[in-house]
Formats: sequence, structure tokens, C-alpha cells
Amino acid sequence: MLDAEDPSFATDFEPPELRQRGCALCGAARATIECTLCNQVLCGACERRAHERLLIRYAQWSQEFVEMAKMSRRMKLQELEQQQQAKSAAAVAAAEADLRIKHEVTRQQQPSVPTTSTMKTQHKSVPETPAVPQPVLDAVRVKAERVNADGVQQSTEPITDLQALSIIEPAAVAAEAPPVAAPPVKQELRPSVAPELQRGHTSHFVVDLTDDDDMQDTSVKSEQQHLALQDVPIKAETSAWLASVASPPPSSGVAVGNGTRSDALAEDDFGSFTDGDPIMTTMISEYNRLSESIFNLESEILAVQVKLKELVAKPDYDMNEVVRYSATINQVKNNLVKETHKRNAVVARLVIYLKQDPTELKVLFEDAGATDIAHVQASSHRKCARFEASIRAKHVETRQLKRGIEEAINMKSKDAYAEVARLGAMVVTSENAIRELEDARLAEFLLLFQFSLQIRNAARTMANIQGP
Repeated sequence: MLDAEDPSFATDFEPPELRQRGCALCGAARATIECTLCNQVLCGACERRAHERLLIRYAQWSQEFVEMAKMSRRMKLQELEQQQQAKSAAAVAAAEADLRIKHEVTRQQQPSVPTTSTMKTQHKSVPETPAVPQPVLDAVRVKAERVNADGVQQSTEPITDLQALSIIEPAAVAAEAPPVAAPPVKQELRPSVAPELQRGHTSHFVVDLTDDDDMQDTSVKSEQQHLALQDVPIKAETSAWLASVASPPPSSGVAVGNGTRSDALAEDDFGSFTDGDPIMTTMISEYNRLSESIFNLESEILAVQVKLKELVAKPDYDMNEVVRYSATINQVKNNLVKETHKRNAVVARLVIYLKQDPTELKVLFEDAGATDIAHVQASSHRKCARFEASIRAKHVETRQLKRGIEEAINMKSKDAYAEVARLGAMVVTSENAIRELEDARLAEFLLLFQFSLQIRNAARTMANIQGP
């Protein structure tokens, strides 16, 4: 019979190495990382595989967010368009009321009912003034609003029935009233016809030749719809940041419409009016804002340094002023460092968004040629500024060409379709140039990622990827 086990040899001691927990996924390796997101303890290899799956899930979520952002953008544009239509309707109503008041005042100023002999005498010298029908008054109201929008000085005299009829083509008057022999009435140049056409010369300018349209309710409504889109000048954006890196763009030699205009819905919150990615547009707008802020801070530092140099050059300079200038420079430099870090973070987010595939992102992080060169970073930022200046100039040119297409569509001549085709081809060329500039800017962002250590570290933190 075997002896019983001696309880004195039993012990609860266990080395610390044996008390470590194993990996929750593989169960073989020891857990070295505690992931708060997964609420598990994992080994290094399992942790990397788990986070790669999280990146794939993020890529799927980002597509849903893109669709949500596009829907929000459409709703905002519709709201802005409704506001613009309400303002246009109010302006049309005010102009119509003003025209009716002038017409009533003119009628009241006419003499009372004359005698029979006086009527016979006046009938031989001055013909009767025909009554103005309602469609003609509506057409006159639209043309009066065009005159106000173009800035053409109007006559201070009230508009009579005969003057109102003189603005309309004879064919429209004949359809509404019997033909009468009216004396010539002095009137101002109609704004819808260019001066070159008044003199009988040909011109490449796109003009509105819709004076011979039918004076029906449909034509009046169509003119009211296009009223808000006409005669608003386009003003190119001015920026010291863009002017410092880009020369003025060459003139394209294209003159469309009565001038240039700025779209009310053009670049309020979403950058351009293209059907691009709204998330990308928002991040690039933030990058441009930070780049302009950095340029202003650098310019401020240079200006203070010049003043400090001039002060120190004097033989009896005040040391308190020197200390004050030095404190100002240090404060601006601190702000410059903060803005630079913010811009690097934006570039890191752009790179992660561009490389949503985990495999491509991993290859980008494992690039052996990545280094940190400040000169390359400054050069890339200057190139991005030049690309932005060229893109904005191209957007202005594209909007002018589209404005010309809108006006050419309303032309009633044999050259209208040729003009639309010519301007349409130029719009396609301009849009292709914008896409090429945007692609070149994205390539510069990837170059910044390769030659900036701060951008790579920020991207590695955002993607939760451990460094070498």
C-alpha cells in the first residue's frame, strides 16, 4: 500500500510568467496588448490582424457617410435656391407695382374729354393711343427690370401707353391692337441688344435676341425664371496667399453675355459646384484655409523682423521696444507651429481617405524611401497653392462659359446652335483641366506624406498602426 501524499510539500506559489493570460484569439501566445476597443487581450500578430479588419469596416462606413454628405449637400442647395426664387419673386412684384403706378399717374395727367370739334382737329394731327394689353405690360415690366439690373439710366418721365408699345416689336402690337400710324417716339437703347448690333456690325458677343418672342404667359414666366441668373457680375477671389505663388492667369479671349457674375450658390459651404466627393472637398477647403493662415503668420513675422532690424540699426534704440518686438515674434511663431500641426493632420487625413484599401495603406507606411526633408515640404505646399489658384481661375472661366451657353440657348438666329456647340466644347476643356489640376494636387499630398515625418506619425496614429 502506497503512502499518502505529504501535505507539507503542497504550495500555492506560481511564477509571474505563468500567471500571464494568453491571447484571446489564438490562445497559444501570451497576451501583450490590451485593446480597449475590442475589450480583449491580444498578442502582437492577432492585434494587427484585428485592426486590419477594423480598417475594412471603416472603409465600408466611409462610403455610407459619402452618400449622407451628398444628400445633405443637395438639401442645402435646394433651400438656397428656394430663397433665391423668393427674392426674385419679390423684386418682380415690386417692379410690376411701380409700373402700374406710373401708368395710372400718366392717365390722370391727360386732359379731360374734349369737344367734338377739338376731337376732329386732334384726330387729323395726332393719332389715338391704343390701350396696352396685359401681356404687353408684363413684357415691359420684365424689360424694365433688365434695364435696372444692367445699370442703364432710365428716363425720369413716366412711361405712357405709346412708349410702352414702342419697346415691343411691331408684330406683337399688331396681334393685340389695330394698326395705327404713331409718330416716332424718342427712346433709349434697349439693353438686350449690344451696341455693335445697333450699328449693324457683327460681333462674337452672345446677346439676347428674344425681343420677337410671343407675348404669352409662358414666355413671360420663362423670362422671370432666368431673371435671377442674369446681369450679376462675377468677381474673382483675391488672396495674398494665392497671389504670392501664382501669376495672373492669361485671358482666354472669350467674352460671353453682358459681363461676368458670381453664382449665389457657387462656393458658400461646399467649395466648387462639381459632382465631386463632398468629404474630399471639405478637407481640401480646410487645408487651403490653414495654408493661407500660415502664409499670413509668416508674413507677419517677416514684417516684425524688418521693424526690429530698423530699430536696432539706430544708435539710441529703446531696449523695451526690442523686448516687445521679440515677444511678438515668439507669440506669432507659437501660433505658426500650431497651425502647421493642424495642416499636417489635415494632410494625414487626406492620405488615409485616399488610400482606403488596407493593403495600399500598409504599403505606403512600409515605404523604405520615406524620410523628412523640410525643403521638399515647403516646395510641395507652394505647388498646392499654385494648383489652387489655377483651379479657382478655371472655375470662374467655366461659370462664364456656362452663362454664355444659357444666353445662347435663348437666341433666335441660325448661329445659336453653333455658338452653343463652341462654348460647350470650351466648357469640357476647362473641366478636364480642372480635373488634371486636382489630380496633380492629390499627388503632391502623397509626396508630402513621403517626405514629412510629422504627417506619417499623425496618419499612423489615426489608422492605429504601430510604427517600426
